[in-house]
Amino acid sequence: MTTDRQLDKMAQQLEQLLLAVAKQSRNIEAMTYQIGLISEGITELKNTLALGMAEFQQGMAEFRQGIQEMRDTMAAGMTEFRQGLAEMREEFRQEMAAHREAVQQEMAEMRAEFRQGMAELTQQLAEVNVVTQRQAETAERQERNIERLAATVERQAQIVERLLEQRS
Repeated sequence: MTTDRQLDKMAQQLEQLLLAVAKQSRNIEAMTYQIGLISEGITELKNTLALGMAEFQQGMAEFRQGIQEMRDTMAAGMTEFRQGLAEMREEFRQEMAAHREAVQQEMAEMRAEFRQGMAELTQQLAEVNVVTQRQAETAERQERNIERLAATVERQAQIVERLLEQRS
């Protein structure tokens, strides 16, 4: 049988056990409260991270859009540059063709002038040849006439000599 003392001791142990359970209960409540705070902190951290991730993704989307706009601008610029270069090439080709045509025209005119000058020179040479030929023919006639005249003068001189001889 149990004695009072044992009952007191058991009551005391039970009281200590109740105190320990109460203490543990308070510890559990404190830990539950801290877990709640930690859980709230984790939720807040998750929300902050989610917000930060959304802002980061928004920033990346804007960055990608900016890069795409820059690519589009550069592509348009290159297209305009190539188009301008093609226009410049075409203008240069047209100018060169016009210049080539002008040079060919000038050369054709110079050749025509040269041919005209050569034709005129040839005509003048032909005229000089005709005049020279006529002068040569005239000189031959004059030479023949001089020879005839010399022969006539010689005959007359012989006649005069005979006459002089006859008189003497």
